[in-house]
Amino acid sequence: MHSRYPKPSSRPSEERHQIRTELAMLNKEMSRSSNDFYQVWLPFVLGASMALGVFILVSLMRH
Repeated sequence: MHSRYPKPSSRPSEERHQIRTELAMLNKEMSRSSNDFYQVWLPFVLGASMALGVFILVSLMRH
């Protein structure tokens, strides 16, 4: 049976080095990703405004 977590290494220095390497890779990936406001929020705002518009339109038609 396979374990879900990797076996701890017998040498703590190797484990610390691996963790530091993974953190450096994660930091590099996070700094590379775009945090542009419009790229993140524009699809959400457009979808929410369309849903609100449909809700208002249906409410006015049923009134």
